[in-house]
Amino acid sequence: MRRIKEDRRFGFGIWRFVILLVVLALPPAASVEARLPALEALRAQGRIDPAQHEPRRQQILADL
Repeated sequence: MRRIKEDRRFGFGIWRFVILLVVLALPPAASVEARLPALEALRAQGRIDPAQHEPRRQQILADL
């Protein structure tokens, strides 16, 4: 019986380790400094119009 309990703890530790690796592998969220130029580039390319640009810009600036 004791060996079964040890195996469960070991299995839980492995899953915790796997989840930690996945979280560390995710790229960080883009910073405000990176998001504003990207938004300006979309507007310059004509991919978003001024009506879409302004609310997104305000949302990015609100995150400061």
